[in-house]
Amino acid sequence: MPSNNLDRQDSYIIDEPVNTKDEDRLERYPIAARIVKTIVSRKDPSSFVLGIYGAWGEGKSTVLNFVDNIFDKEYKNSVCCIKFNPWYFRDEDQLLTNFFGLLASELDGGVILNRERIGKWSKDYLAKFIPPTTVKLVKVDLGKMFSSWGGSLSEVSLDERKKNLEKFLEEEKKKIVIMIDDVDRLDKNEIQTVLKLVKLLANFKHTTYILAFDDEMVAAAIGGNYGGSKDSGKGFLEKIVQVPIPLPKLSCDALESFCYKEVKQVLESFDINLTEDEWLRFTENFESSLSIRVQTIRMVKRYINALIFALPLIKDEVNTVDFLLLEGMRIFYPQLYSDISNKPSEYLNLNSSELGNDPQYRKAKLDSLTENWSKLTNGEISARNLLFCLFPEIRNMFISTEPIGSIIVRESVREQKLVIKQRVCNEEYFLRFFEYKILDNDISDLEIDELFKQVAASKSNYSHVITNFINQDKADAFVLKITNRLKDLSPTIAQELALTMSKLDSHLLSGKQPKSIRFQFVHSLPRQFQDLVYKLVGKVPELKQRFILLEKIINEGELFPFVVNFFEYAISDEHQWISSEQEEVLGKIIAKKIIHHFEEVSIFEHNENLRTLITILIQYGVKEENHKLFTAEINRNNGNARTLLSCFYTLRNRGYDFSKLIQLLDIEVVYNAIPENLKEPLSNTDIMEDQNLSYNSFLKWYRQNHSDQNLTIAATKVSEASFSKVWDNPEDAKYDDL
Repeated sequence: MPSNNLDRQDSYIIDEPVNTKDEDRLERYPIAARIVKTIVSRKDPSSFVLGIYGAWGEGKSTVLNFVDNIFDKEYKNSVCCIKFNPWYFRDEDQLLTNFFGLLASELDGGVILNRERIGKWSKDYLAKFIPPTTVKLVKVDLGKMFSSWGGSLSEVSLDERKKNLEKFLEEEKKKIVIMIDDVDRLDKNEIQTVLKLVKLLANFKHTTYILAFDDEMVAAAIGGNYGGSKDSGKGFLEKIVQVPIPLPKLSCDALESFCYKEVKQVLESFDINLTEDEWLRFTENFESSLSIRVQTIRMVKRYINALIFALPLIKDEVNTVDFLLLEGMRIFYPQLYSDISNKPSEYLNLNSSELGNDPQYRKAKLDSLTENWSKLTNGEISARNLLFCLFPEIRNMFISTEPIGSIIVRESVREQKLVIKQRVCNEEYFLRFFEYKILDNDISDLEIDELFKQVAASKSNYSHVITNFINQDKADAFVLKITNRLKDLSPTIAQELALTMSKLDSHLLSGKQPKSIRFQFVHSLPRQFQDLVYKLVGKVPELKQRFILLEKIINEGELFPFVVNFFEYAISDEHQWISSEQEEVLGKIIAKKIIHHFEEVSIFEHNENLRTLITILIQYGVKEENHKLFTAEINRNNGNARTLLSCFYTLRNRGYDFSKLIQLLDIEVVYNAIPENLKEPLSNTDIMEDQNLSYNSFLKWYRQNHSDQNLTIAATKVSEASFSKVWDNPEDAKYDDL
């Protein structure tokens, strides 16, 4: 389970600029130090504008924080540093009002040593725009203020007061630094206002402005007012900003290093320990597949926060490296991620179909995958590399058509060396990666591990665990999980599970519709459980041990659906699980079990299994017991005779073979059960109904073999014959009951 600290809100990386040199992981502090040195050492008293240029998330605000801290620690008595963010205000009026209000407050609040003199200046100069009060600015008539803006700037008295301020700052040896952030988040009119403010209205001597914005965005926004193009906007910026400082792009190595450090911290906080090879698998595939999309520190933070949120929900239930990479796809290739989530059948089980080896199918599938990849990721090779890592079947399909690159070779070799479990490419786990949870009809790996422990310890209650899975609509998930773990199961656990599953009540399985976590066709639950029992028995390598298990299954298991079909499967030429002598022993056991089972119910009620039952009874049953059963059945209902005879149709001869019928009952019993009106030979013009075809075929055979001698010969042939099916293709009937 996740550790107690996993849900702490402070474990998330807050997307805010850092403040101290110790927090600088992207080498922004030296830039801030250089800006401070430039301002402090500058001798020219005229107003000065620096521009910090960079895209969102590249550290502009961090640089401003560093500048502010350096001034505060080293130049507090000589520099007044003021921060102003115009993005906080909803329109131009508020922007200007609050700028001058902030300036008045800072200057009148003791920033300058002589409060009386600077206070008077605040009233004389700033009152032209904002009449201050003793506490805060009162509401002003902004319309009147802006209508008089141009005139105010030209008034001689205003210029004189402005000069007085500049003289005062020079006497006090004070410099004012005003930092304005997030200019690029304003609309074009507000951007225009800020630039005019800096250049025309508040361009005091001894004052430096540091503007932080994305120059490309700002140039594009104001370009329409200065020629209509981005280049025109850049030309205007050159008139405003004397020193443009483009932030150097963060190197891939720096971003990767920061990302890997944060990922390690996340994993450690969740008590997730990757092996050396697992960490190498993550970093190699991150570098080849995701790093090209990681261009800012903000993008790294988004990725890390996604991991912090999701990992506790699914920890221990998915492959951690697959999850780290897939979450990277969600952040950096969202369209591809969405396509995989919405259309899993397009990415899973590509080689499971019989068409998997069909060249035309493979070409069509490759074309479809290539089209999707190109459309959803602008054809970026890195995205395809990520698909190759996460979905080996996709990689293997491309290998035959393209040169094998180092990434493909590396990942293929790694998978050959290691068993990479709980993968997104496995339909058993696929949905967990996207839902961040164990679905209601799924079973956690921890539950399966606990079941195996109970089986290994021979605890009797583990059979109830399996029954509960079925009752909770988790039967399909159970079969899938055990199937995927077959290679890791010990023979002991395999035997116990096989025997337990063969004892399951047929009604428990037959009454359930499988609620599957898979994305391809699934058989009925009886068929799924029966197939799994076959596979579990196949895990027992030693002949004698396997025979003992088979004997237990046939003795203790449910006749339907397990025992009847299972016996036929076990003795088939394809498997040869037991010797001919062992086959004879088991055959007699199951024949007796069949006879005993149908003492209470009619064997003809299991018409879907009737052929299999007849085959077993003919070969292994006791003749007298067979006769007793079938004679009673036909005497009870003459119509059962037609059903019985229909089981002796063979595809090989395209007709009926009744030579073994004598093993089941006296031929005369069948003959007497046929209605008298059907015993007359048909003329060539008569049309025989399909339902009476078995009667007619039997009557024809009966007349040819009616003598006692012929019947004796037929019976002798049956007793000497080896076990053979009444029908030609037993596989067609194996699962009729399902």
